[in-house]
Amino acid sequence: MKGSSEHISDGLALSEVSFGETLAFLLKVRIKALFAGEKAWLWNTLRFLLLLFVMVNGWFYGYLYDAVLASDVYDFSPGMLDAMLQNLAFVVVFMVNYVPAYRPRSEFVSQLYPVGTHFRTGINLLCDQVHLVYGYVVVFIIMMVIGGEAFSILHGLNMLLFVVMIISLERNVKVILEQVIPRFLVNVSLIGALGALLGFYFILAIYGYSDIAILQSAYFITLTTLALGLHFHLSKVAGSKRDQQAIRTRRRGTFKNINQFAIMLYFRRRTTLFTVVMIVLSKLFVFTAF
Repeated sequence: MKGSSEHISDGLALSEVSFGETLAFLLKVRIKALFAGEKAWLWNTLRFLLLLFVMVNGWFYGYLYDAVLASDVYDFSPGMLDAMLQNLAFVVVFMVNYVPAYRPRSEFVSQLYPVGTHFRTGINLLCDQVHLVYGYVVVFIIMMVIGGEAFSILHGLNMLLFVVMIISLERNVKVILEQVIPRFLVNVSLIGALGALLGFYFILAIYGYSDIAILQSAYFITLTTLALGLHFHLSKVAGSKRDQQAIRTRRRGTFKNINQFAIMLYFRRRTTLFTVVMIVLSKLFVFTAF
């Protein structure tokens, strides 16, 4: 796929079009790129087979949802089952963005274009979520609603809200990883507070206090609104890329030698920083497990 700058320059002057026109144009380019390329027929056939697999599994999970609730063997409430499915959705979002490698934010509308910060952030946020896996998630949820009576449309909407909420939270983490942020500790604490509210929801679910679907909706909408508000705020106040800051610091002569500069540049790279964090967390997990 060509760079985003080439996409935008292809007949669009951002200062003269609306948010909806820009979004429609870029989404069209993104979706077209998903199904084009070398050996497109082969990849599209595999994608179609995977789609069928997702549809069958979604229907089966909907049936299984009903069976577990009706079973005398398992003592699960609807809220507990919802939390299990939401954990699965959390893993999917994490895998898409961080496994096997860190997936940085894309700039479909870069800083060079004369548009507002909110315009740029909104376009980049929405276009960056055009991913086949997310499409499969939507199909899976729809098939669950079809396959299970207890898993209602409201439960399906709550699952979609949860996915949107997780994506909103992880976008804030990416801003922190990729760019220099003023009041770093304050903003990290705000992200941590949102994460704590998410953890609090799962605690409620474990003890059976999240069975009312409409309350789940209200909780997820509130968290999503807060997360998106924080993301737009961070995108507005964020400074330069971390590796660019290291290069400017070197030019000012702040580093004592080239080795210190190389180390700082290495750790300011977003992929390296995240890799180091994941290594530390995996070591802690191994030590605590044994």
